[in-house]
Amino acid sequence: MSDPDLKEGPKSQARTVGISPGVGCLSTILLAVAGAGLLLVILSVVFRGEARFTKGDLGELRLWMIREPANQGLGLSTTRILSGSESSGQVCIRTTARFLMIRSEQAIPNVSYSYCYERQGENWVEAGEISAPDS
Repeated sequence: MSDPDLKEGPKSQARTVGISPGVGCLSTILLAVAGAGLLLVILSVVFRGEARFTKGDLGELRLWMIREPANQGLGLSTTRILSGSESSGQVCIRTTARFLMIRSEQAIPNVSYSYCYERQGENWVEAGEISAPDS
């Protein structure tokens, strides 16, 4: 009275296809680095009031806290080049500011404005405001 399944040992299981250990390890490291970067941005905003990322002399991404008695929330501004280039010495840029208010006495609209700059020596000097279509 012996059971034939017990004599054969454990049944072989079909091999499942998954990600390789190298890919899993790399994705875990990338996720940890992204999480640490996000934590640094949050801590910078909380303790310094803003986080700023620059690209060149004029390009910028800025996230800041609005901490006024009547208004509280976050602001995000971005700049992008409309015409010219920093290397040419003349450039027109558009700055767009968006607001996410937690508490506000009145609605704060998003704003956008455009200026041109000329390089004079080591400094950029404002050459005037321009009218540019919204985009």
